[in-house]
Amino acid sequence: MEKSNFPIYIVDAFAKSPFHGNPAAICLVPFNYDAGNDLKQKIAAEINLSETAFLKTVNEIDSFQSGKRFSLSWFTPSSEVRLCGHATLATAAVLFKECNNESQVLEFETLSGVLKAERVQNDRIQLNLPAYESNPVNEEYQKLVKAFTKTLPVEEAVLSVSKNVLIRLSDTVTRKEFEAIKTNDAELLSAASGIIGVILTVKASGEQCADEEGNRYDFLSRYFAPWYGVSEDPVCGTR
Repeated sequence: MEKSNFPIYIVDAFAKSPFHGNPAAICLVPFNYDAGNDLKQKIAAEINLSETAFLKTVNEIDSFQSGKRFSLSWFTPSSEVRLCGHATLATAAVLFKECNNESQVLEFETLSGVLKAERVQNDRIQLNLPAYESNPVNEEYQKLVKAFTKTLPVEEAVLSVSKNVLIRLSDTVTRKEFEAIKTNDAELLSAASGIIGVILTVKASGEQCADEEGNRYDFLSRYFAPWYGVSEDPVCGTR
């Protein structure tokens, strides 16, 4: 295989300062270099973040500075995934802030279709992401729900067509109880198969559900994906 060097960035998404939020690795792959999935997987495993993104221009005449449309894929330490919000946001940030891309809107060709990232006010980036239909979980997933909630009351549990399960706990569950939930990867893997991950969420209530500036949260959320080599993601922006 022909050797090639390309830059790799570590970007903390959903954060105001470094070493917070959700980190993602962004690899800028040259147009004329064929980085196959096997190599991408090895790189992602060695970096060992929840997701590593691989970006490439789709037109030979484009550069990371001048291009508007790109090819984008994401890998966890163990496998490729169809969608990752925080790594897409981080990729757009690299293009806008590090590559000085002049486009107002960036387009990414992905396994989940074409995603767009747009510059908005206050130096922020806005993504468009697919909306997935969901339905109440059947008996097949009740063991999985119980593995997360134990004795905590559940408001509802649904399964989306993206193969993610969302478990909404009762509004009576406190932030302390929510953050105290502990999981066991082996137990989760034996409880269900064929899914991508589980979103655990509860409505935010009380003074403890506010940021340092006093802004109240609407909900609390955690995301688990041991089926793809990620015990718990720091934060999830999709699914």
